[in-house]
Amino acid sequence: MKKVLIIPVFLVMSIVLLMGCSSKETLSKEKLSEKAPEELNNEMKQNDIKKVAVEKKTEEVPEFTEGVAANILIEFNNVFYSLLDGYSGGPIKEFHTKEDLFKEFEGIATQDLNKVFLDMYFIEKDGGLYPREIDAPLLFNIDSGFKIDKNTHTLMQRITSDIAGTVDLEFTFSLQNNEWLFSDLTSQSIVHEEEVVDQPVQEEKLTESQALALVGQGLRSASLEIYEVGDEGDYFIIKAIDKEANKESFFKVGANDKSVEEIEL
Repeated sequence: MKKVLIIPVFLVMSIVLLMGCSSKETLSKEKLSEKAPEELNNEMKQNDIKKVAVEKKTEEVPEFTEGVAANILIEFNNVFYSLLDGYSGGPIKEFHTKEDLFKEFEGIATQDLNKVFLDMYFIEKDGGLYPREIDAPLLFNIDSGFKIDKNTHTLMQRITSDIAGTVDLEFTFSLQNNEWLFSDLTSQSIVHEEEVVDQPVQEEKLTESQALALVGQGLRSASLEIYEVGDEGDYFIIKAIDKEANKESFFKVGANDKSVEEIEL
């Protein structure tokens, strides 16, 4: 009687699966070894670039706050006014060119704004740097109230100056290289309603020719001759002769209220 060797089915399946996995792993290694070193280096570089891009996206943008805005403007003021404080004439000793000044404002304001301010308030001449003979600008005042707009990245402030009166200032900021910089300044003079009301309306007095014209408009005659008889300061005496009607009339014309009144002389 022949003996039959019985092999469990699950054991056969396990052997087949292991052989399949081993062959796949071998193929994967073969494909990887087939790639040229240059191609592998390019793939690694691309992976590094993607990693850096992800890191930049996750980098936090500095928040625009009242403290951030105020500190930038205070720093700008300190640098700007330090150039003028104690100035008694002649060239500025610490700096010789606008390029020297430009470096002092780096990291505080944008290049465009720095150029505008330096061109407006300083001049290079005779081998030196001089402040121009103009009034200093209205800048941020830490002692006055202010507010910011986080949507437009602006700081608004109303200040009062003996020379300029009441002025609204708007400071704009922009984000460059992940830091906030002072980028623009606009101003608008404010006229209060009470100031307008308190100012008396000054009307010009009538001239002689205007008084004569008023009388002529009222009479409307083609044969009319009009003469001034007297100027009493507050009124004119006008004589009108209507040749066609053979009539002579006299009028009192107010120099201030422009009233016309017929009178008898």
